[in-house]
Amino acid sequence: MLAQHALHDLLRFLEENIDSYLVSHIVHGIVNLFFNGEFAIYIFWFLSAYVISIKLFASEERSYLARAFTKRYFRLAIPVVASVIFAYLLLSLGLMFNQKIYHPDAGAWIARYYTFEPNIFLAIKSGLWNTFFDLGGSVTYNPVLWTMNPELYGSLFIFLIFGVLGHNKFRFVIYIIVAIGTFALSKYWMLTFILGFALCDLNYHDHKTVVHSLYDRLLINQKFNVLIFVGLTILGGFPNYYGFFYVGISGLIVFVILKTWILRAFFQNKIFVWLGRISFGLYLIHFPLICSFSSWLYLILPFEHTSRIPIVFFLSTIVSLFLSHWFTNYVDRFAIRFSNRIGDLVAG
Repeated sequence: MLAQHALHDLLRFLEENIDSYLVSHIVHGIVNLFFNGEFAIYIFWFLSAYVISIKLFASEERSYLARAFTKRYFRLAIPVVASVIFAYLLLSLGLMFNQKIYHPDAGAWIARYYTFEPNIFLAIKSGLWNTFFDLGGSVTYNPVLWTMNPELYGSLFIFLIFGVLGHNKFRFVIYIIVAIGTFALSKYWMLTFILGFALCDLNYHDHKTVVHSLYDRLLINQKFNVLIFVGLTILGGFPNYYGFFYVGISGLIVFVILKTWILRAFFQNKIFVWLGRISFGLYLIHFPLICSFSSWLYLILPFEHTSRIPIVFFLSTIVSLFLSHWFTNYVDRFAIRFSNRIGDLVAG
């Protein structure tokens, strides 16, 4: 929130000192891109829909659909509960220092969290049930888990669409109708899943239709694609206009990457692959870490406020990456193995 306040001041400064509205917002968008969590969530949803749909279109085994449908909840719930227990332990041991953090320029937003008494039963219930099915029904041990409800329902919805339509030659007409319906209902998170699913269909299914032929002809110029990617990425730092702006931008970014071998090669670098592998764990544990380690570090540093922020940011990033790597290896991989066994048992 300190960063968001500073970004707001930056935009106001740019608007006052740069005559061009467009240029000031482009500069602000470039900076804001590194702090825009809402846009990152839409990218996450779009990629999630795309990735979990790959085997649906690449595999001819219908049994995979049953396995995917039944294991999805367990795949998400195990890491979620682990993150909730992590926050519960920090709170029980008195290691949450977020209520002591206050700065007059940013308000006391972070002090709103972890004001309740820890309860292991309510913690587990919030992870297993409230996170996915009743968001307002329990105390919040990890506020970022609100995205898991759309993640579960969006996943199950595209599995259902595939189960009904399969490789039906009119399926893209149905995709469009469903997309229009979700847009009209302002269910933009669901629209993101549908578009990610449809893009996966275009990219993986045998090209036998007019739609697939048009898809093949788009974005042939690789260097021009890179420029488009840069422009779209900058737009990701802009506000989410009308509530659905990020849906289109996130989808176009993924689409351009898929059509551009230069970008694919860039993101297949070992560092990006590793970051992608630990990203789910990083997302799940970063907020409890901010309220514990980062807040504690901010309190003990003997510097002025402006000098503390970069130090806290750097050290918190190192600790977050280390713990996310551990979380991925020991929690996330277990969740994958366990959910696969559940899926195999049901489909067996």
